Amino acid sequence: MINCHRWEIPAMSGFYIEPKFGSVRGNATLHAYVHYEYNNMKDNSDIQAIMICESGSRVSLRLSASQFVPKVEFVNDNANLGEIPLNLPTKVIAVLQNFEFNEVTYEVDSASLIRGCNVNPLRGKISPRGIAILEVSSPSIVIIFRNTQTIFITAC
Repeated sequence: MINCHRWEIPAMSGFYIEPKFGSVRGNATLHAYVHYEYNNMKDNSDIQAIMICESGSRVSLRLSASQFVPKVEFVNDNANLGEIPLNLPTKVIAVLQNFEFNEVTYEVDSASLIRGCNVNPLRGKISPRGIAILEVSSPSIVIIFRNTQTIFITAC
């Protein structure tokens, strides 16, 4: 006997279940993957996911994600670039440290970087009590000097 099912999850939650629908043989185990994606516009606590079977029976699953903010900081919160050479690439190394006992993921908001600034890698994982090394670079710094003159006209 094969039972078909599908999951219903509120659209305003940050949770996803895979596979969303499928079939399971009688007396078999259903394995599902639950993924949570943080979004402050969506709800993350006490979400009720419902599995609806073709027989009409419903099974609910309560999902919740804590608002835990991991302690991850830059080792140095500023960088001394010294003298910046004009028209030459500039590169700085930044070290991001994870003070937690769990693995954390990070992502650089590339839209907020100044024009021409690159960070590599933009996203990644940091092992428990580990570090991530980020390379911040700019192709070149160019300063353009313009000669301006002010002319005063006086009545004759």
